[in-house]
Amino acid sequence: RYTITLLYPIAFLRTRLAMDVGSSPQTRQYPRGMRDAVLDIYKTDGIRGFYQGYGIALVGGIAYRALHLGGYDALKTEILRYNHAIQDAPELSWLERIAAAQCVSLAAAAIMYPVDSVRRRLMMQAGLSESQRVYRNSFDCIRIVLQQEGMRGFYLGLGPNLFRSVGGALLLVAYDGFKAIL
Repeated sequence: RYTITLLYPIAFLRTRLAMDVGSSPQTRQYPRGMRDAVLDIYKTDGIRGFYQGYGIALVGGIAYRALHLGGYDALKTEILRYNHAIQDAPELSWLERIAAAQCVSLAAAAIMYPVDSVRRRLMMQAGLSESQRVYRNSFDCIRIVLQQEGMRGFYLGLGPNLFRSVGGALLLVAYDGFKAIL
């Protein structure tokens, strides 16, 4: 919880700067990069501006980790139960671990992606005046996206995010390996 609180403004700035497209410094919102972004957002919103979408990010992070870690343990248990019934296998092979980890990582990423979409939409509003903002809060964002875009609106950009799940799967398997060594 503390890590996300401390690092959220950095992730926030990264997102803002990544979305600041333009062919030249004159067409960019933040022509001098991070300095301009920090000053502009602080001037408009104060410190609070760097935490747009923080609440839903915190809830989403906890839920994602519960799905990811809990799902992995549950799936390993089910595979072991199945293996034991068929061939009396005492433990999972590395291939079974990798497959279980990847399945859980893909599922957790897909289930929690709408939360991340809401968070990013809220992030992109920082620095705008209240009258220019599309969403008042997370619940308002969910309502508007559902009304205007349907469920599909929450899953825009999911494909690249699913490729990132490979790293999460490898982390789960590596954790299992280190746990066995210790």
